[in-house]
Amino acid sequence: MFTAFVLQAALVLVPAPREKENADKGPGYLGVMYSEDEGSFLVEEVFENSPAQKAGLTPGDRILKLGGQKPADKNALARLVMRTRPGTMLDVEIQRGDEKKTIKIKIGLRPADAALPPPEEPKDSTPPPPPLPKQ
Repeated sequence: MFTAFVLQAALVLVPAPREKENADKGPGYLGVMYSEDEGSFLVEEVFENSPAQKAGLTPGDRILKLGGQKPADKNALARLVMRTRPGTMLDVEIQRGDEKKTIKIKIGLRPADAALPPPEEPKDSTPPPPPLPKQ
């Protein structure tokens, strides 16, 4: 009985190890520069120590799909990555030369100095109603 009490006291006094605060909160990050090209996204540069480099993505690769989705344009691709929680493993369909393959990339936490894509355009393009006349 005394041993159980000592063990319980030790568990209360010694905190469990924790990960860094907010380790997985914030916008996702892939770590590439790319351009839109013929319905895909041409990787122009892969940043050092980035999730893309760790997964084996190289300049010249074409990103076809990310997480099973084909983004409409380069800004949509950036928003898709940013909305993915850091630490999430995504299947990325790429084309390297004539070969299509799928690689897994663990999305990282976007660095504070990384550029952000422009805001998403509203889906409904109808103008707002005119203001009500003052009485």
